[in-house]
Amino acid sequence: MQSGTTAFWVLISGILFLSLVITACSRDITELPDNSCGSAIDYNSDVSEILNTSCAISGCHDGQSPGTPGNFSTYAGIEFYLTSGIFSSRVFDLKDNPVIGMPPDNAVDFGGVANLEQEQLDILQMWADAGFPENSQTQVATYEASIKEIIDVTCAYAGCHNGSPGVPGDYTTYDGLQLDIDNGFFYRRVIEIKDDPVQGMPPDRADGPKDLSDEQLQLILCWVENDYPEN
Repeated sequence: MQSGTTAFWVLISGILFLSLVITACSRDITELPDNSCGSAIDYNSDVSEILNTSCAISGCHDGQSPGTPGNFSTYAGIEFYLTSGIFSSRVFDLKDNPVIGMPPDNAVDFGGVANLEQEQLDILQMWADAGFPENSQTQVATYEASIKEIIDVTCAYAGCHNGSPGVPGDYTTYDGLQLDIDNGFFYRRVIEIKDDPVQGMPPDRADGPKDLSDEQLQLILCWVENDYPEN
């Protein structure tokens, strides 16, 4: 009986230990930010045409019809509805509501449409996900054009990853960085555990900057997204 009791508590202890290990490991990993190179969807190139045929029509949100709120024919006119959340609520969350969904069912009485096509909804959703840009905000990140400068300032200096004796890695060149790109070391320490004060890169003990700026991080994420191009 004692043997069975001992085995039971050994099992329980093992489960508790495993839970603590899993919890500790999960704390090491920072929630990843959006790894996007920006959005090619914008108001002027993609969205205005959709709104002009479904919202900014006579008797609706054209800014001219008496008693109708908003002017969706210009970015300035719709901006309040974007930042307040009204646009997203009525276009996405309440889109199937016949009265307050946008467009509503009675839009056909004004020459509009009662429902957006799925392709149009997809474009509007991508626009929303990108933060409703008025103009496209795409960026290109390559090692030579933008990443090398970040790494030189935050990693590849004397006493750090510059190939000096006693320090791991030589990040002063793309070839020197390639090994840690291929084995996932760079991604893990720069992205996944970037907020770890010891193992995150750059660490708190660094002589140089101790954190990447938001702009630097977004450029690196864009670079990662495109498989670390050199040029």
